[in-house]
Amino acid sequence: MEFYERVKHLAKARKHTIESVVTEAGITLNSYNSYRKRGKLPRADEAYAIARVLNTTLEYLLTGEISQDDEIKIAYKKYKPIIDSLGYLSPEDINNLHHLFKSFLAVRP
Repeated sequence: MEFYERVKHLAKARKHTIESVVTEAGITLNSYNSYRKRGKLPRADEAYAIARVLNTTLEYLLTGEISQDDEIKIAYKKYKPIIDSLGYLSPEDINNLHHLFKSFLAVRP
């Protein structure tokens, strides 16, 4: 899979259109399609902006690989609201939630 296929795959997985992704990244759809049709990559700043919109890394879009540090950063960003809300729970509530997660995971195939 190459850059444009990864962008398409991630956009679809996140229920976005290519147009909405590139527009949010500050790129016109015409520019994006021009790069793609010519087999050229967007400028570095544009590719980085696309990665940010898709909540991934430029490394992943370019190579298909992701470092463990980047995986942690992406997961943290994705689950930050949940992590933040844990601060309002008592230790007993956290323990109960932990047991609930373990039970839930145990019954999943």
